[in-house]
Amino acid sequence: MAKYLITFLPDPDFNGKLESSLRAKAESLSAKKRVQIMPYQVAVETDMDIDEVVKYLQPEADKVRTSVVRFDELRTTDLRSNEIIKFRGL
Repeated sequence: MAKYLITFLPDPDFNGKLESSLRAKAESLSAKKRVQIMPYQVAVETDMDIDEVVKYLQPEADKVRTSVVRFDELRTTDLRSNEIIKFRGL
């Protein structure tokens, strides 16, 4: 299992069709080990490798600047987010 931070370029309409679709796809990578850090950033744990994750996010990821980063640990400056990250096992 690997942990990934998926980030896409924010649009003024965070709930636009493309943004919602990309966010939903990112979240569907893992039913239990995922957390939305910001409206345009999702952390997930999956058994896919990084190339498989990028391919899975297409074609939406091809329409907006998207990055996928593999990580070992994740912390934010927001206490609530850190509690969710810990609870979800990320």
